[in-house]
Amino acid sequence: MESKAIAFWLDFKDHFLKQKRNDQVCKSWLEPIIPSKIEKRGSDFRLTLQTPSDLHKKWLQDNLLEDIYKHLHRFYKGICKIHLEVAPGLPFSNKPLTVKSHSISKQNIFFNPDYNFDNFIIGKNNHLAYGASLAITKPKNDEKCFNPLFIYGHSGLGKTHLLNAIGQKTLENQPQSRMLYLSAERFLNEYISALQNKQMDSFRKKFRKNCDLFLMDDIQIIAKGKGIQEEFFHTFNDLYNQKAQIVVCCDQSPNSIPHLEERIKTRLEGGLMVDIFYPDRETRLAILKNKTKQRGLFLSSQSMEQIAQTCKGSIREMEGVLNKIKIMTELHEGSLSLKEIEKILKQIERELTVEEIQKKTAKAFGISVEELKSPSRKKHIVTTRQAAMYLIRKNLKKPLNDISLAFGKKDHTTVLNSLKKVEKLKSKDREFKQLLELLQREIHNDY
Repeated sequence: MESKAIAFWLDFKDHFLKQKRNDQVCKSWLEPIIPSKIEKRGSDFRLTLQTPSDLHKKWLQDNLLEDIYKHLHRFYKGICKIHLEVAPGLPFSNKPLTVKSHSISKQNIFFNPDYNFDNFIIGKNNHLAYGASLAITKPKNDEKCFNPLFIYGHSGLGKTHLLNAIGQKTLENQPQSRMLYLSAERFLNEYISALQNKQMDSFRKKFRKNCDLFLMDDIQIIAKGKGIQEEFFHTFNDLYNQKAQIVVCCDQSPNSIPHLEERIKTRLEGGLMVDIFYPDRETRLAILKNKTKQRGLFLSSQSMEQIAQTCKGSIREMEGVLNKIKIMTELHEGSLSLKEIEKILKQIERELTVEEIQKKTAKAFGISVEELKSPSRKKHIVTTRQAAMYLIRKNLKKPLNDISLAFGKKDHTTVLNSLKKVEKLKSKDREFKQLLELLQREIHNDY
């Protein structure tokens, strides 16, 4: 068994499971796998993985292998083929493997031990969210002044980190606390299962009784249907009336979540709302130092500066770069030069175009790109078109004539009027302003 293969697989598996939010089914099937060797073939690699049985191998091929390949390409960027072989002597357990503290294991709550307050890097972009999260873990939080605590921001900026930190710190300070920690997707799936099996009483009892701390991630998912929103609304009310602390995370503010009922919006906005935005250069460097230390990497100050300048979006993007550097370092049995690191960084750089902004804006406002570029004078389409023109001007600094041509117009005054109308609408329409800000954050994150 090669140490290179082990290092590669362990790093990849850790990153893969984080993206899967530590899904217990994935964990239980991935844990018995043993990496036996990794071979270099030109610029590509082949990783051989051993499974404990033919059944295990078939399940992976049918259910997980395609997903692993997709993630592997994002993680490594090069071509890495996986070969599965059966090694019958390997142990197999269908029980999820977890890392738990003593107090956590009593309640069967699964937290990521790497996500705690001690290793959360505080910057201007997240200090309010950090302070509020830490405050609600203190034993003398009887007044629940931050209830609910609503943390929002783009993907990969630390929201899930804070949820895990809140749970672990609360158990440290108050070992007898009863809590629920789940994603809104799991809440939705359990609701559907309870409906199908006529077990709604059990479902309601599980989520509305005997809970002191309720932690939910990706709450925007509950806006998918009326039934699930009804259940969440009553679950929220019951928990709130029982004085349970409620903490929810989302990629946008409550008022910006499409199809979310007004009564849920008002409840989510009734406590403390804090946003996490993109870290500045100093914070990115601090995060880099922490992440490289965790991975046992030693990078020059020039390399660190180059990574910080390139990875201006989510922390996950930065982690992906560091994971690739670590793997390349292991495979080449030595440190990477600045030029080699620059080559890795070039692979993640993308050019923002007019077409990409048009596509993102149309999707956010719920219309097609064809409608956006059409001569239609429907109010919603016109507003979307004006927003797209505004974002193109703001992000690409394109001349008015060029923007006009991108929408099939001949007169640049149309663009000029659109820019003025967007500024005016931002000051009057709160929901429009929030959607525009969300789009701007997404563009900044991706490019």
